Amino acid sequence: MEGIEIVEKVLGNRSAYEKTVYLLKYYRDLKQGKRINEKYRSVLSLMDETIKMIEDDECFGVIEGLYIDGLTYEEVAEKLKMDKRTVYRQRRRLIRRISVILYGDRAL
Repeated sequence: MEGIEIVEKVLGNRSAYEKTVYLLKYYRDLKQGKRINEKYRSVLSLMDETIKMIEDDECFGVIEGLYIDGLTYEEVAEKLKMDKRTVYRQRRRLIRRISVILYGDRAL
């Protein structure tokens, strides 16, 4: 079963945005092998590819800080020298971008 199919099965009728947030929340655990099993290897691979696609974004540090490094919003704001509200806005924008990469027009 491919990565996106697993997510669809687990999360059912949730929006593409909500599914993307779920994937990002568990990405760090998957990377560290905490939740990894054969079924989730394809999810991890899918997320690795997707993360690479947005690494060139000037605010990628928001996603990296929150979901890869496990920092708080305050810590990300301090690290990136931006207002906490900007961190929230950029997070939302980048999650939408990731949703479109993963789900195409279903994310719109």
